[in-house]
Amino acid sequence: VYLALGNLLPERPTLLVSGINRGQNLGHDIHFSGTVAAAITGTFMRIPSIAISIAAYIHSVCHYETAAGMAVRIARATLKYGIPEGVLLNVNVPNLPLSEIKGIEITKQDKAAYDSKITEGVDPRGREYYWIGGIRQNCDDRGGTDLNAIWNDTVSITPLHLDFTDYGMIKELSGWKL
Repeated sequence: VYLALGNLLPERPTLLVSGINRGQNLGHDIHFSGTVAAAITGTFMRIPSIAISIAAYIHSVCHYETAAGMAVRIARATLKYGIPEGVLLNVNVPNLPLSEIKGIEITKQDKAAYDSKITEGVDPRGREYYWIGGIRQNCDDRGGTDLNAIWNDTVSITPLHLDFTDYGMIKELSGWKL
């Protein structure tokens, strides 16, 4: 994003769309996602930004046409309605044909973390690698989360705010004897 804005683009874009990423960016995934990081960078640069991912496994057939159609639809709506400064949209699309998508849901971030399983392997060039992941633990099954939306075959749009500050904790920390 920095390279594009600083050197490659002849003019500043009116919208940044990062992706389509193969693989979901749900819940805590957003903290480790390059797709979301690119949208965060755009948002820092005051460009309305969207991260879009398709909830597909590595070796599965990927329905990019569905995600692309949703990306265009959401991009047009973003340009029409706008999003507040400091906010980006994290979009996850089920890996299904468009005819099987049951709708679009505005969601919150699921708080489930993965277990601490690490898979070790060797790539085709003989280099060792470690795959972080495993199974999500303590998923929020009350509904309204990005993960629940994907489980229910709906597109998830989660607005994310750049300000991670816990304002309530500021007051508490101020009372600590440091």
